[in-house]
Amino acid sequence: LATLAAADLRGELLLHVDAVWTYGSPRVGNAAFARSFVDLALAQGVEPPSWRVVHYHDIIPRLPPRLEHFTNFTHVPLEVYYSAASSSFQVCHSSFSLRESDTCAASVNLVHCNMDDHVWYLNLTFEEDDFPSSCIDRSPVVALFHRPALWLAVSLPTFVLFVVGYRYCRKAALRETERKVPDLHEELL
Repeated sequence: LATLAAADLRGELLLHVDAVWTYGSPRVGNAAFARSFVDLALAQGVEPPSWRVVHYHDIIPRLPPRLEHFTNFTHVPLEVYYSAASSSFQVCHSSFSLRESDTCAASVNLVHCNMDDHVWYLNLTFEEDDFPSSCIDRSPVVALFHRPALWLAVSLPTFVLFVVGYRYCRKAALRETERKVPDLHEELL
């Protein structure tokens, strides 16, 4: 959300936005969005445009998954990749031709990732066990997302269906437009 908000503030409202810091951010756009995000920041003299912090096997920064010829989501630069114990980090520069650096988060296969690392950043935990009970939502829907296997079983198929449905609808809309264009041309003649 912070990445999208920064792009909107920089591009639409022409407000100056310093480098954005995100922790465990998912991929929010394609390569064209990432290029635009960088260009908007550079136009304001902001470099790097963002610091995207990733903790080891956090699953969220690897979503939506990179699937060639299916999804073209990519991260905006600049990634700061922390080790398992958060005792060391590596700054990874993105390349638009290579998409994301294969030496950082992209080097770990999605099946090895988990939600535990998503709630552990900079040696601080954000697990609900560490919060007062008044801050914890115990509703059944929220409880579902505390079970990683169940969360993946629900989320990934939903995401795949969304992408497939979106692509199908987009192709159908293009076919409909192509069908109508000759009709409009004939009407104008």
